[in-house]
Amino acid sequence: MTLHDEVEIEDMDWSEELQAFTYQCPCGDLFQITLDELAAGEEVAKCPSCSLYVRVIYDPADFQQPTVCGSSAPFIEPATGQPSLQLHTVALRGLPPGQAVRYRCGSAGGGWSEWRVFRAPRAPQQFGPDAPARLLIVGDLGLYNSRCWPYIEGEVVGTTAASGSSGGGSAGSSDEGGATGAAGRGTGLPSSGASSRTVPPGSSGAAGSKGSAAAGSSGSGGAASTTGAAAAGSSSSGEDGSSVPPPAAYDALLHVGDIAYDLESLAGRRASAFLRMVEPAAAHLPYIVAPGNHEWHANFSHYRALFAMPQRRRGENLFYSFDVGPLHVLVYNTEVFFWPELFGEEHMRAQYEWMEANLKAANANRQRTPWILAAGHRPMYCVRAHDGRCSKEQEASRLGIPSFCPHNNPAACRPLRPPGSGPTFPIEQLFQRYGVDLAVFGHVHDYERYWPVANRSFPTPPPDDDSSSGSGALHTDTPGSGSPDSSHSSGSAGAASSLSFRRYLNPRATVHVTSGSGGNAEMRNGEEPPPRGRCGGSAPWCAFQSGFAPAPGRSYEYSFSRLEAFNASHLRWQQVSCLEGGRLVDEFWVEQAEHGPFS
Repeated sequence: MTLHDEVEIEDMDWSEELQAFTYQCPCGDLFQITLDELAAGEEVAKCPSCSLYVRVIYDPADFQQPTVCGSSAPFIEPATGQPSLQLHTVALRGLPPGQAVRYRCGSAGGGWSEWRVFRAPRAPQQFGPDAPARLLIVGDLGLYNSRCWPYIEGEVVGTTAASGSSGGGSAGSSDEGGATGAAGRGTGLPSSGASSRTVPPGSSGAAGSKGSAAAGSSGSGGAASTTGAAAAGSSSSGEDGSSVPPPAAYDALLHVGDIAYDLESLAGRRASAFLRMVEPAAAHLPYIVAPGNHEWHANFSHYRALFAMPQRRRGENLFYSFDVGPLHVLVYNTEVFFWPELFGEEHMRAQYEWMEANLKAANANRQRTPWILAAGHRPMYCVRAHDGRCSKEQEASRLGIPSFCPHNNPAACRPLRPPGSGPTFPIEQLFQRYGVDLAVFGHVHDYERYWPVANRSFPTPPPDDDSSSGSGALHTDTPGSGSPDSSHSSGSAGAASSLSFRRYLNPRATVHVTSGSGGNAEMRNGEEPPPRGRCGGSAPWCAFQSGFAPAPGRSYEYSFSRLEAFNASHLRWQQVSCLEGGRLVDEFWVEQAEHGPFS
């Protein structure tokens, strides 16, 4: 071999295709050196087509892969009173904003996972019309009949649904067979591992994590450790030469309650199988969760232990918030109003006071995070109303009424006290008072989109000019002035409000969406497509539904959501049908010239 030149690492280019730093060779090919070679102190970049090489000048310390140790704790299974899982938590801090981080999890005694890669939280200046904040949203996703999971995984890891996860089939067999491995966000588990806590804050811009990321890991030994390396915003390859997927194009995946169906089933083995199912995606971006009614077992013990959301010490995963680009996301516990044996007035009051303080601060911070998104499980509004009202369950969620609501029997919901005889905690009033732009829920196994609405009051819906037909036809043209151009990022006070089916211009109330149809064992597959189109006249606040109350022989809708915040003024929602091969069944824009409290 012949030395051609000496080259500083700063003068080399990173190749995503080759997963190596490169420099032009006189023969026409490229000198190449990988991250692993640089971490090992290698100085020679070889050309695969000739005998020339270059000596690379760099500091090997810049490419060392630090091992970061975490903490371990057993999880006591409520059904048996015995330890069933060992939960390991590892936090990565000081990560370069927006760059790809390659990592693996494990321990010397228990072995190591595959190499994974995620994008460190982006700095505020790294968002914009060409790089919007992007969230995936799903509700009511179980281990079995998880029809949407292959599509969600495909969007995260960049594959098609056909080549993605089985959507629960293979995981189901291990569930019944008693396998105990689990994987959560930031977790690539060795196959022989015990379990892992899902720890989302930080890997993709969630949790306001100040450049930190957290990852769980498992192994048969005591403390867990994770190895990560940030290098030129790029991913790398595994030790066996296999390609490591690039970091996810989304900033987070938000699961708005009802997880696995259920986490406690089979003494927690279903939770392990479910987390294994979601690991291929959850290892690459924050997997954010909200509590639903299916998490109620043993006072939400599995939910509290298996996940670690932002501000966990205060809210125990039940309520918290984080920022991602122009979005402030508030997640709260709708279940606090429906389980009097688990939550008392002190819990309701604590959450309500936290929500008010959080929303007040978020409203004062609109310059940095103009959009406010609230997420919970049980929705406030409905597709079918009676005498101008939704059910007692939805009214309790909207007005914060302490209620008794038997599990999976919403028709039997009833207030704990007569009206006016005790305190209530009106969540919707907070939404209006502090200008919550969008509220998303699950619980109902369909997709429902509403006009801007508050206290059951809403603008007169526009004529049926550009809506989807009952067959599911969709106009995907961007509204005339609705393109995400940065020049539309501000507006004057009192900007005129107008609505069309696909464009909500300067709405004066919160836009509610129910996205609770990720797929679970309670949903039915039918020969005929789901009902889809405009809502009935009993609930004029409802703009569109897909899959509401399918008649016998008709299928439920299976779908998930994409949310993009382009700048201070333009937000886009898309609903993707997994029943129809990933086709869009709904799309609309929210445009807001001036954010703030709604009158």
